[in-house]
Amino acid sequence: MGSAYTLTEQVQEWIDSTKLNITTVDPILVETAQTMVFSRLVRVYPMAATAWVDGGGVISQTNAPALVQKAVSLLIASWVYGRAYAEVTAEDENKYALRLESMAEDIVAAIESGIITLIDVDPTTYTPADEIDFMPGPTDGAAPIYNALGEQVGYQGSEDVKFRMATRF
Repeated sequence: MGSAYTLTEQVQEWIDSTKLNITTVDPILVETAQTMVFSRLVRVYPMAATAWVDGGGVISQTNAPALVQKAVSLLIASWVYGRAYAEVTAEDENKYALRLESMAEDIVAAIESGIITLIDVDPTTYTPADEIDFMPGPTDGAAPIYNALGEQVGYQGSEDVKFRMATRF
């Protein structure tokens, strides 16, 4: 699943080391990026919030799918780069930081919508978004109807209908 190198190295791979050398990553940025990504993917991959983090609550380098790690590291890299060059580009948008953030958003949106399937996740541990867990029957949620003796004789809405649309009399 994950890679053998650290989150700091994953973030650094998106930023040219001659422009910005990252030695540590702010834990608040990690928590925020991971929360943003996981909160969107938890509908498709319910185990995202628990199985993809390590004991310290940080995205796991061994359990989290590689593409999810990339999305988190892209978000962090965009924010770190944006912070570093915020004053330099005050008049102009920081296009590279915005591009990194957009790439992360595109990856998460594609995973969330089912366009991208995470190949390093066991398909038996989750329900894809396009599969139905439960199909309601005609009486699910309908109130039961009882006769004078207290016996159930049907469900609300199942009464004999005397009038139908487009019926000629």
